[in-house]
Amino acid sequence: MVDGKLTNYIQQQLHAGFSLEVIRTALLQGGYSSQEVDGAIAYVKEATKNAPLQQQTQFQQQEEMLVNYVRQYLKQGYTLQQIETFLLQNRYPPFIVQKAIADAQSQQRKGFSLPHISLPSPKFLLIVFLIFLIIAALAGTAWFFLNTTTSQEQPVDFSVTLDTDTLAPGETLYINNDFINFPSPRQYPITLYYTINDKETLTRVDSWQLSFDISDRLKNEKHIILRTIAPAEYELDTKMSYGPTSKQTQAYFTVSTNEKEIAAAEQHAETQQAVSEQAAATTGTEEAQVPTETTQPTETVVAATEKLATGEDDYVNYNTAKELAVTDGAGATQYCDLIVSATKKDECYWAVAKSSGDKSYCTTIVADNTRDACWIGFAFDKNDYTVCDEIANPFIKQSCQQLEKVNELKQQTSS
Repeated sequence: MVDGKLTNYIQQQLHAGFSLEVIRTALLQGGYSSQEVDGAIAYVKEATKNAPLQQQTQFQQQEEMLVNYVRQYLKQGYTLQQIETFLLQNRYPPFIVQKAIADAQSQQRKGFSLPHISLPSPKFLLIVFLIFLIIAALAGTAWFFLNTTTSQEQPVDFSVTLDTDTLAPGETLYINNDFINFPSPRQYPITLYYTINDKETLTRVDSWQLSFDISDRLKNEKHIILRTIAPAEYELDTKMSYGPTSKQTQAYFTVSTNEKEIAAAEQHAETQQAVSEQAAATTGTEEAQVPTETTQPTETVVAATEKLATGEDDYVNYNTAKELAVTDGAGATQYCDLIVSATKKDECYWAVAKSSGDKSYCTTIVADNTRDACWIGFAFDKNDYTVCDEIANPFIKQSCQQLEKVNELKQQTSS
């Protein structure tokens, strides 16, 4: 007679996922005779054949559910080991878990055959790789400069006229600022740099500046001529700065102590002023023609060689720094420090770095785009690719690194 406990044990182990051969070996090692074990196994096999159809259907449904579960979590990134461990921890039979995993894997596999492809030669691949790197580097550089270029406004212009061309020391010089095609509202502030130079020697005798914010009303200017100024012919040099646009224009006048000349000039100026006021009243723009009051400047003649004050003339400081950088980079940066415009100051440091050949001056640049342009300039001009790590823009850094690889490949092919 077959031992009921032994058959129950075999059925439990089968449901747990163990094979009959493994169960038989374990029972023999446990002291059961081969006759008892084989008889119990035969009984269980017979009983399994006669198992109710409902139980077999239940196993099949459970297997299909687990197959869908395995496929779902494989798509979510879980590994087969993680899925199997989770199912076993939740007491699913091992043989069903293993079969479900095998079925899910087989459903995911899509058999296909690769067509025969003849591979190109290594030399051809190297040439193609070099061409790709060069195109990528050029495209990246072009993208960088195109995206960092300031958008151009509608062309604007600027000119200056004087109400009188002759006046005495200590009198007021009336300056008409003519702003042409400036948009409303304006996108950038406007700064005017006025310099009075001796017409013959071009020695600077006076200078000041006038600024308009984007919401300020544009006005004319009036300025008191120094009482210490010597009678002579003078040049009024005016530089206008508006975002990326700059314009320089000149007007000329005479300082005289001849009463007849001054009287004639004053009469002419009064006539011109009356005509201007009448025209302004007609068009309703009289307010825009009223000259602004400015503080009377200190009556001190400024020598042409005197050091410029901060903000007095950004363009002169910039050009001086650029020329000096060839021989004295540290001294050139002192002129950059005097520049008021943040954009122009960064451009000045960039010019010093380029003219002096010293990349350390790039670190003084504040704007990221300008600083990156300074760094990659040394990669282009000096083949110095140590600057790639300093670049903040990841796209520009990648272009710099590609340039380095192209240079290395060129050296390898030429050697």
